[in-house]
Amino acid sequence: MEDAMRSAGPVVLDIHRKTGSRLQRIDGLHVRVAGAGPVALLVHGTGSTGHTWEPLLAALDDRFTLVAPDLPGHGESSDPGPGSYSPGAMAHALVGLIDRTGLVPEVVIGHSAGCAVLASALAAGRLRPRTLIALNPAMLPFPGLQGVVFPGAARLLARLPLVADTIAHQGRSPAAVRNLLEGIGSHLDEAGIETYRALFGDPSHIRSVLRMMAEWDLHRIAAQLPKIDLPCLLLGGGQDRAVPQGDLARLAERLPRAERLLLMQQGHLLQEEVPERVAELVLDWCRRQGVLRE
Repeated sequence: MEDAMRSAGPVVLDIHRKTGSRLQRIDGLHVRVAGAGPVALLVHGTGSTGHTWEPLLAALDDRFTLVAPDLPGHGESSDPGPGSYSPGAMAHALVGLIDRTGLVPEVVIGHSAGCAVLASALAAGRLRPRTLIALNPAMLPFPGLQGVVFPGAARLLARLPLVADTIAHQGRSPAAVRNLLEGIGSHLDEAGIETYRALFGDPSHIRSVLRMMAEWDLHRIAAQLPKIDLPCLLLGGGQDRAVPQGDLARLAERLPRAERLLLMQQGHLLQEEVPERVAELVLDWCRRQGVLRE
């Protein structure tokens, strides 16, 4: 692992032997790699890490080589500092990871704000997969007054030195974490709540989340959507209270080749709530797009 971090040349990962999820640290990014087959890149959303994909990795690792990084500053990835948390900057980090490993994705799968990171790379032509699968995608600006107030508030909070510590202190409470997850329509088991409690209780992780929200420009992402001319599957949760349900329909109108599907009983964290169902939909879609063959 240390050699991989120091090497100036390509990093070659052992993808030929199925040994479960392997952990790597490459150019400051903590990365989970599992399985064998066509490469799928999975990008988590704000406040989460690559751990959110673990149930999906277990369901898909017999069909794909799955690459699930922690975004910069999130989880075990290094903090690149202010100015490195916009969708474009994070997309640049992901493209660098692909260049270093040689694991070029045929499928990209994003969740929430991770979809905006992928959209930035796709619109710029820096990723050229066959298809995009977006789970509860946060790719459009907040509507109305919320869209005006939220970005400014995020920038203010990101500059205040003690805010991250205060939020992290509250985030160490299992009850607070459970309420937060239920507030986005997601009901996880105790193991899932404990994982998010550890994340939300980490001031460095919270600091990166605040920077990410402060540097976000979804107006730019929305303007780039018509450039993403590849098949897109939009999966939404009918109980999601983090991303407005109307966004899925509006996204389908803006993306040239999009289909949408709503899982009525699920919330924001589809991939953790019903990984088997999500895996079925991913496999079916990838067969339809010619990524997988029986």
